[in-house]
Amino acid sequence: MSDRNELRRRIRAAVERHVLPVARQADATRTFQRAPLEALAGEGLVGAPIPADFGGGGWSNLDSILVYEEISERRFGGWGGAASWFGWGAGFLSRWT
Repeated sequence: MSDRNELRRRIRAAVERHVLPVARQADATRTFQRAPLEALAGEGLVGAPIPADFGGGGWSNLDSILVYEEISERRFGGWGGAASWFGWGAGFLSRWT
């Protein structure tokens, strides 16, 4: 991905479309909702760092971290904490890549 601002917009829109409508309920009931994950996978946002030869997106580490960062910012249910852990790295890596 060459245009990271466009990538952020794409991820943000997908999360707002597929995740936010069910995230609050999933958090309240402490359940995992498979539909948002499947929808994000359908948009090519799951498996981003996995090499394309193995069925992944083949994205760079920085672009992959942007996925976690945007999901975390949009509060992806119980995954927010894990995504936050990886999200700090995007700003740092962007300075060095």
